[in-house]
Amino acid sequence: MPEGRVSRRVEFTDRSLKAIKPPPRPKQLDYFDDTLPGFGLRVSYNGRKSWIVLYRCNGVKGRLTLGRVDVLPLVDARELARDALKSAAHGDDPGLKKDRDREAPTFKQLADRYVEEYAKPRKRTWQKDQRLLEKNLIPGLGRHNNLFATFGSFNTGRFVTNRPITPSLFGQRLALAVRVAVLDK
Repeated sequence: MPEGRVSRRVEFTDRSLKAIKPPPRPKQLDYFDDTLPGFGLRVSYNGRKSWIVLYRCNGVKGRLTLGRVDVLPLVDARELARDALKSAAHGDDPGLKKDRDREAPTFKQLADRYVEEYAKPRKRTWQKDQRLLEKNLIPGLGRHNNLFATFGSFNTGRFVTNRPITPSLFGQRLALAVRVAVLDK
């Protein structure tokens, strides 16, 4: 283990998490769960506590930060750690997947690309597509990278505005969003 780091085994409970104090400067302490191998808590000298999971994928060791303790509850963090360990056991590196998701283009970037590369050269009504994107879709999906996870917003029949939309407008928005999202594939 690198100098300045200490490893400890703890049974994680809400009470034990509150009892863990930050180490003196410039150390980080890693506490590992007794029940789930590889699942742990990293405590920095500034008091920040983050969930981590150590895994081995295709013979290469990796560490994945799942989230902060104040944002992600223990039960959810354990479930995410199980999923990461399971995918590492199947040969899919969860750290690489997180990096790919972070670097994926946003919906706004894909929408701009759709208008420039597809709609303008091929459609006479490209202004309508651009208007639908700018008024209805980009305000709600613009910053999202994982587009297919955000399409659940369409299920409510309300999108961007709080008033119900007609079925035909709903279908237009959904079809246009899917055409834009397919550009990324």
